Amino acid sequence: MIPLFFVISVILIVGIIGGISGILWFRQHKRFLAMTHYNKGVSSLQAGDGEKAITEFTAALQRQHTHTGARYGLGLAYLKQQRYRESLPLLERAVKEMPRDAIALCNLGWAKLNTGKLDQAQHLLEKALQVNPALKEVYFTLGSVYKDRGDRELATNYYRQALQIDAGYSHAQKALEELSQIQYETPVDMGLIRKAMQHFDHQDTEFMIRL
Repeated sequence: MIPLFFVISVILIVGIIGGISGILWFRQHKRFLAMTHYNKGVSSLQAGDGEKAITEFTAALQRQHTHTGARYGLGLAYLKQQRYRESLPLLERAVKEMPRDAIALCNLGWAKLNTGKLDQAQHLLEKALQVNPALKEVYFTLGSVYKDRGDRELATNYYRQALQIDAGYSHAQKALEELSQIQYETPVDMGLIRKAMQHFDHQDTEFMIRL
């Protein structure tokens, strides 16, 4: 006759093993589902469907919140949909995890540019150039930073450098065309005007024309 305590011990051991196996299966199943959603997100992003990509990457993170690729992918999907402020924390996390990735730096720089943080964008893009000086997208984005600052000369220079890497780069071509049509206003020196007005002769119409 088998002792009762032995039977109970066997049942407990089998139960523990079964419980552990169940937990492991559940975790593996969640990882599998996360990877499935992640792959669908990547495919959607490549196909240009940003909204679908957002849905899939979000689902992947719900099943595995530590999925680095899904978090970065979600940031890129927000970027594609021009939801720049939503992309920022995700892309900042990606750069923190991949500080030597020039593309990640460039993507974050683009998000910073489109949220008006020009100095931060410039810093990120210059860092990206140090990592990889052959990325046309970095030169293009730097050109856009200087365009927003009203510096036609530097903007033109960076757009042309992008075209030196890829002569058929349509974004840089279009940006140069638009830049040539922009009329930047010459900064007005109000101090000089006030000084001139102190000695203004109402009869001196020639002075007014020159001014």
